[in-house]
Amino acid sequence: MSLVLGVLAWTIGCCCWLHIPLGLAAAITGGIGLHFANQGSGGKGMSIAGLVLGVAALIVLTILGIVGFALNLQEMNF
Repeated sequence: MSLVLGVLAWTIGCCCWLHIPLGLAAAITGGIGLHFANQGSGGKGMSIAGLVLGVAALIVLTILGIVGFALNLQEMNF
């Protein structure tokens, strides 16, 4: 679940700031999955991948959104 949410945060998360809820959900489910994987269940690699994708989407896409918004305001000549 974490991997799916992390991939969705990067693909459709670019629209309408959807990367924030999707990235948070990927990070939370990745942490939960990592906890269960350490107890003997499988899926440790997918949990780590989803956690990394979710956190990276939160950081990178938020910075890109803020920079894009600031550049758009600069072009409007306020």
